[in-house]
Amino acid sequence: MEAMSAEDLTNLIAGGVPETALMAGANGRLKAIVQAAKVVSLHKGIILDRELEHLEALGIDTGDELCEILFVAGQVQGLNQIMPHYVNRGAPVDDFLKKIGPFKDTVYKSLSEAD
Repeated sequence: MEAMSAEDLTNLIAGGVPETALMAGANGRLKAIVQAAKVVSLHKGIILDRELEHLEALGIDTGDELCEILFVAGQVQGLNQIMPHYVNRGAPVDDFLKKIGPFKDTVYKSLSEAD
């Protein structure tokens, strides 16, 4: 089962916020979680009082749920610092990533056409 539409995924990969509120099958919130991840990333985990109020208005529990979002967002940020370093040093990019990442229609598309 797909968790979100292709349009929402493309929007998310491009740095946007999905338009759809719930994941496919209503198995989880999509838009509010993405917005929360963006908020916690703004100040490297320090969340201002007005931002907490905003997240609560979106239905985000500012206790354990927010800590989980902070943890996952921090992991993604850390990997986004480490992995480009390794790729720049010659580490291969897995083929499955070339099909879904932000460069799928530009850099990796031109590479596949050259083959």
